[in-house]
Amino acid sequence: MWRTIGLSVAPPIKPVCQDANRWQSLDADTLLMTVADGAGTAARAKIGADVASRAALDYMTEHADATNPLNRPERWPIVLHGALESAIVALRTEAEKHSVPLDHYATTLIGVIATPDLVVVAQVGDGMVFIVDTEGAILRLTIPQRGEYSNETCMLTSLFALDNIQTAVWQEPITGIAAMTDGLLPITTTLPFYKPYSPFFTNLFTFLRNTEDREEAHRKLKGFLLSDRVQNGTGDDLTLLLAVL
Repeated sequence: MWRTIGLSVAPPIKPVCQDANRWQSLDADTLLMTVADGAGTAARAKIGADVASRAALDYMTEHADATNPLNRPERWPIVLHGALESAIVALRTEAEKHSVPLDHYATTLIGVIATPDLVVVAQVGDGMVFIVDTEGAILRLTIPQRGEYSNETCMLTSLFALDNIQTAVWQEPITGIAAMTDGLLPITTTLPFYKPYSPFFTNLFTFLRNTEDREEAHRKLKGFLLSDRVQNGTGDDLTLLLAVL
């Protein structure tokens, strides 16, 4: 069974967090996750992240029920691509409803389907997904998508978003998984290959395994993300979605 916690926070200098995260356990083995990062320059970025993460999770839940042949792993990337496409449709609907340009809702998006023996990820944008294997090694499954400039990435609202979906498949046993927006990358990875800083993840996975009270876990994780230790390494919104077996 999965123990899961997700949190999106803004740095103290910002009034609103433009990230979003959602997750859903279908059964003891199957976990669905979404993480979105609204573009800081987009007028309705927070709404975009919320709409995209919700639409993707709803699609994954609908297409991953017991009546669907999702137990065939080869279907999982298809479901995740469908989830990202569903999120794009939801963003377009929102933009048309309010008669504003689609790029006002610019956001990245990560979708994950995980079991103890298989993880599939589909991603548009600059977040990352990591897993921990049975030996305790921290391994990255995706890398940030960067544009021409260092602070540029592919957005779900871009014309060619569906052509830029990054897909990853891991078919070995795992004991934990972490998905995050790019605000955490400066303190969780080392460049140029985004090698994970293992102590960061190991400590958090251990913390989650040993904390049975969900409210306490949420409070402590929020305190950690807003601590000087973390904030001194980033000035961005932070989202961390963690799950352990």
